[in-house]
Amino acid sequence: MLIIIVFLLAACGNENQAAENNNSIVFQNIDVVSDANEFVLTGEVAATEGEFFYVIEQGDEQISEEKRISIAQKSCDWVEFEIKEKLSEAVIESNNPPIMMLYGKNMDDEIVNPNYIPVDIKKE
Repeated sequence: MLIIIVFLLAACGNENQAAENNNSIVFQNIDVVSDANEFVLTGEVAATEGEFFYVIEQGDEQISEEKRISIAQKSCDWVEFEIKEKLSEAVIESNNPPIMMLYGKNMDDEIVNPNYIPVDIKKE
């Protein structure tokens, strides 16, 4: 009986450790509204770590520094978020649309669950 209890406790410990190493992050209801050189991205996120990150890319170039967004709770509940950004004239005049990459990070600071959202720029 003692051996079975020890085995069950060891198995539970391994499951908790695996869960801690995985940052679960999911996005839904993403919407982007742009006006001239500004855009607003809204949506909902469920993140077990209570935060997510984003960068803006254009072609092969990263055009913004990584930014961290903290959310109100660490759980799988959906939380609304909003991101407002301005783009430079060079970005707007380019033939490549900017892309927002939303993602989480694991314990090793590696990107997990990247989501790519194109930003439709309205040229005047």
